[in-house]
Amino acid sequence: MIYQKNREIQSFEYQSFPTRYLYTYTIDINIYDLSSMEYESYLRQFKQSLATHHLPNLQFSHVGTIIKQTDLLQDNLYSNTFFVFCSADLKHLPNVVTLKSSEFAIDYGQSFDEEKKMFHTFKDKVTTSHRQINGDYSCEVVREMPHASKLERNMFIRIQIPVSQ
Repeated sequence: MIYQKNREIQSFEYQSFPTRYLYTYTIDINIYDLSSMEYESYLRQFKQSLATHHLPNLQFSHVGTIIKQTDLLQDNLYSNTFFVFCSADLKHLPNVVTLKSSEFAIDYGQSFDEEKKMFHTFKDKVTTSHRQINGDYSCEVVREMPHASKLERNMFIRIQIPVSQ
């Protein structure tokens, strides 16, 4: 539904979300420096990690990345953390991060490469609208349409930052 509603509009907006939980997977390199093949390899490792820990991977198609607030504020496009949304009953696990209920600045894009281009302008939109950034930046894949003949992913993404006035 998110894809259907926003695929043509792709407008910057603010939206409130309830508390959500993210099961995270940390790697030893900047995700934004990975080649397509390396990215796919790390995604496979993440998925295997979920299976090893007997965690449901129903939302794996909505895998995302997190940029820490400190990196975001320094305009540093750096992330070494993948995530998938999980249920509250997993919040006791050490890899689970809580996104507290908040208003979020939201924008949408069509690809991983587009996200890289949007990163700085998205942050600027937030700060010029006189909102304060209150947490980490996250990018989630809302919809993915695989290409059998290409190594790249065709996706629709939602980027978000918790904010306050």
